[in-house]
Amino acid sequence: MASFFSREAGIHEVIVEGDCSSIVTTISAQDDDFSALGHILDGINASMAGFRSCSCSHIRRTANRVAHEIASFAQSAFGDHFWMEKLPACFDLFLARDASHL
Repeated sequence: MASFFSREAGIHEVIVEGDCSSIVTTISAQDDDFSALGHILDGINASMAGFRSCSCSHIRRTANRVAHEIASFAQSAFGDHFWMEKLPACFDLFLARDASHL
């Protein structure tokens, strides 16, 4: 969904960050994965191929709190929510804390 929305919004260069190093390594390798999650990882790689530039990098969990807070928000929210360029103010504190851990 996010990759489709990004392409529709005209975004051609994407950086994907994750705090699970084994997943990031697998996605970055762009090899077929035969694990139980292989079909999901293959789908992610296929989505990434649609961008002019798409990189995947590992980030420490201490610098990825805002992603967890957004995911928690999404689980309790009704409908779709999209933000371009700036997150709602309720995430500012988490964003500042993440930036201090980089």
